[in-house]
Amino acid sequence: MITIKRGGKALFQAREAKSLFSRAFGIMFSKDFSPLLFDMHSQAKHSFHSFFCPRFEAVFLDASKKVVGISKIISPQFFSCKREFSYVLELPVDWRSKHGIKEGQFMSW
Repeated sequence: MITIKRGGKALFQAREAKSLFSRAFGIMFSKDFSPLLFDMHSQAKHSFHSFFCPRFEAVFLDASKKVVGISKIISPQFFSCKREFSYVLELPVDWRSKHGIKEGQFMSW
């Protein structure tokens, strides 16, 4: 588990999708889940799918950990961000607003 912070203030704990299995399955087949962080290892317009996933919010961050996009995923679909990104946080619905996460903010961990 890692601590996601903004301005040095701890916001919440997240799991890291490190293994091939956790990267491939993410939050699929989960009813309730804790935040999950993906490190894409390169800055690009990566794509994901939300098949077999609960509703969630995706927060896209660039290499400097600046929030460059946010998507609310409520139905199965392929999705990405309009801008290039290096990290993705998959959050339960309403976590982003609960913790005041907005585009343009910098996060750390």
